[in-house]
Amino acid sequence: MKKIPIQNDKPNTVFIFGAGASYPDGIPLQKDIIPAILKDDDPQLKRSQISNKIRIFLKDNFPYKDNYPSLEEVFGFIEYFIFNDMSLSKKWTNNNLFQLKGDLTKVLHYVISKKQDSIVKTLFNFGKKSGMLIGRLESFQLIMIH
Repeated sequence: MKKIPIQNDKPNTVFIFGAGASYPDGIPLQKDIIPAILKDDDPQLKRSQISNKIRIFLKDNFPYKDNYPSLEEVFGFIEYFIFNDMSLSKKWTNNNLFQLKGDLTKVLHYVISKKQDSIVKTLFNFGKKSGMLIGRLESFQLIMIH
């Protein structure tokens, strides 16, 4: 069973979400990621302290039944308070929100990398077909969501 990686304060992570071309390979759609985190279907996420913290944050700040927030809404909401150096509440201070953003990135990585071999194969095939060189990206984090 995979473990959620240790917190990396300077992640070299790139998330690119598009039209769902990797969905047939088992990569979740962007709209399915928040529900996957909120549900208790995955034993690793169910036992994870950071996943539980994210669930609490989402339940505290996003009223939903079957209408889940998008990743863009969640990251944008968190980033607004971090950027403006504001706390959301006593429970969700600016420092806690900064930590939560990193934790959400880790959980997001876990959710989409459960089928990591498919991701690598898809990227490799895409790179071959498009003539792109897919190399190592360093010292930045990019999250693109459509």
